[in-house]
Amino acid sequence: MDNSGENGPDAIGKRAFEILRYHLKGGETLELESIKVGMRPTLEDGYPIVGFHDRIQGLYLAVMHSAITLAPIISRLASNELMDNVQMKELENCRLSRF
Repeated sequence: MDNSGENGPDAIGKRAFEILRYHLKGGETLELESIKVGMRPTLEDGYPIVGFHDRIQGLYLAVMHSAITLAPIISRLASNELMDNVQMKELENCRLSRF
């Protein structure tokens, strides 16, 4: 993968910003302050981590590499767990405790 020039994070971020400026009402007044690039999480076994942390009360994790692909289903399941205080069986294999 080429991360330089027009394929680099800065160039991609600037292009995305220009698209937003064009499509948002009043977007022409927006200014780009900064671009941040994060590392994609690469989990040891390749599966997501979703659920409450075993030792830190109140910390709910949703960590995965393929966030765009998994976001809709993970969002629904995680919101069920958080809102209804239940454990979704579909997320059983995604618990941090498996490590």
